[in-house]
Amino acid sequence: MKLRPLGAGEILDGAIRLYRDNFASLILITAGIYIPAYSLGQALAGFLPSFPRELGPVLRMTSGMSSALLFLLGYPLGSGALAYAASEYLLGRPAPLPEVLRGLPRWLPPLAGAVGISAAAIVGIMVIAMLAVALAFLAIGVPRLATETGAAFGAIVVVLTVGAAFIPLMTLFARWQLFPQAVALEHHGIRGSLAR
Repeated sequence: MKLRPLGAGEILDGAIRLYRDNFASLILITAGIYIPAYSLGQALAGFLPSFPRELGPVLRMTSGMSSALLFLLGYPLGSGALAYAASEYLLGRPAPLPEVLRGLPRWLPPLAGAVGISAAAIVGIMVIAMLAVALAFLAIGVPRLATETGAAFGAIVVVLTVGAAFIPLMTLFARWQLFPQAVALEHHGIRGSLAR
C-alpha cells in the first residue's frame, strides 16, 4: 500500500491484502495479548469457590471488576499492538511477536491512564444522568408517580435523560476510539493520545 491519500476502496483492498499477507503473524500478536488477559481474568474468577460462602457476592464483584479491568487494558494493548505491527508491515519492516511485546511496557502507562480517564468520564455522565432522573422523581413526588399521569411523566423524564446522556457518551466514544493507535504509533502520552 502506497503512503498517499487513498479512496475507501483502496483502503479496504490494502487492509485485506495486509491481513492476508501477514495473517499468521497478526494472529500470533492478537493471541499473545488477549489470551493472557483472558486467562488471568478466568484465574481470578476460579479462586471464588475456595472462599467462604458469605464472601461470595463481594468476591464475585471483585472478580468481575478485575475481568473488566483486564478487558479494558487488553483491548487497547491489542489495538495498539496490531496498529504498530500493521504500520511496520506497511513500511516494509518485519514485526515479529517478541518485538511487538517489547513495546507493551512502554505503552501500558499512557494506555492505562487514557482508559482511566475515559472510564471516569463515561461513569460521570451516567451518574449525572441518574441523579437528574432521581431529582426529577423527587420533584414529582412518590404519590404523583403512582398515578397514571405521573408514571407517564416519569417515563418521559427517563427517556429524555437517557437520550441527553447518549449524545455525550457517543461523542466521547467517537473521539477517543483510536487513542491506542496514537500511543503505539505516535508515542503520545495520556492527554496527547486522547486529544489526538
